[in-house]
Amino acid sequence: MMDAYKELVEKMGELYAEMTKMVEVMASAEGEELAAMEKQIEEKKAKYDALAKRRDLMADLNSRAAKGSHNVVVVEREAPVARHESRSLAPVVGETYETRFADYLKNGFRRDFDTRAIAAGSGDGQYLPSAGFYAQLQKSIELETSIYNLCRKIDVGNFTTNFTLEGDFASSELDTEGWAGEAGSVDEYTPNFSNITFTGNSLRRVVKVSRELVQDAPARGADFSVESMVAQRMGRLFAQSIEYQLWHGNGTNKPQGLKNASVGGTALTASATTLATDGTLTPDELITWVYSLPMKYLKSPSCAIVASQSFFTACRQLTQKQTGSGSHLALDYLWEPSFQAGTPDRLLGIPVYVTPWAPSFGNVNDQIHAVIGDFQHMVVAQRTGISIQVLNELYAGNGQIGYLGETRLDAKVTRIDAFRALKDDNT
Repeated sequence: MMDAYKELVEKMGELYAEMTKMVEVMASAEGEELAAMEKQIEEKKAKYDALAKRRDLMADLNSRAAKGSHNVVVVEREAPVARHESRSLAPVVGETYETRFADYLKNGFRRDFDTRAIAAGSGDGQYLPSAGFYAQLQKSIELETSIYNLCRKIDVGNFTTNFTLEGDFASSELDTEGWAGEAGSVDEYTPNFSNITFTGNSLRRVVKVSRELVQDAPARGADFSVESMVAQRMGRLFAQSIEYQLWHGNGTNKPQGLKNASVGGTALTASATTLATDGTLTPDELITWVYSLPMKYLKSPSCAIVASQSFFTACRQLTQKQTGSGSHLALDYLWEPSFQAGTPDRLLGIPVYVTPWAPSFGNVNDQIHAVIGDFQHMVVAQRTGISIQVLNELYAGNGQIGYLGETRLDAKVTRIDAFRALKDDNT
């Protein structure tokens, strides 16, 4: 339905552009030529109104579908190969909307906007960004984050959403169920399920820009614009806020990060590998930690290690054990550098990613230094897309224009067994 909606809006934009050009030409037309053009305008207006009715009907059906789904249930079994299941929550409305949205950012006027541009649940004050603005915003977020990029993304349509999981098989069940002698009965497998609830936590950030900068933007060249500047700054602010919570979040009015991850009363720290000496990592401890993760998660294409840069510095210095004697023996490092742009380095074959919000490696008592896991089982639930509101008067006394960005999302680990932590002891 999204493709059909997009096609309708694009046709409306084309008709609008045609009518605008005709109105300009009509200013110098007379007689029969003017009458003919007026007739064409009326025909195009009728087509435009018909398309608008179809567009509004689609929007109403989408809204009813979202409101009617009060309890979204997602059953997860084995981790799928695909890493992301997200879709863009920004409207793709063609050049007409790009122009109007850019004008809104520069001047703060809301002319020519219609109801489809209003961000869901925000009243009439905030608007969904244009596709171009959203693309720059998303690019900035992806450049500034690691954990967020690794997580699985889902879109949810309600304030609270239940994510339903089927439990794993117990060894006792596998030992007895399903096997039977001749004419023997087959034991039935009874699945067990658990729910994880996601909520629509609000994240709001404000970017302030001087009025002089906004006014002078066109004179600075084609590569400089208010849209790109606001998108990049806001993208960095959103990225830093989200990435921080994906490590440190406690789940209260914000996502639950890796540091505090807990499912069904079992915390991530319960199965953590603890260093024998605080701030010191040995090859044996690294290997023990990595291979404490069940093999089904180690083999997943979504498996990765996230930690601070200082932790990975320590990892890069680790070498294989010396099996002989003599100073001529060269020991291979455990670190596997990448020689291809866009491809991460690896440690014991596992991709590694730096997050700036993990603690620096050292004697930080009882702190998690690094996490390895299948990030298909850490879910970011997006309640709404990012909406934008121009605060044209709030900062006028300072000679500035404010741009308020807002989104609603949640994040949680959905399978605690899919992750393993490495930490210092508590002394």
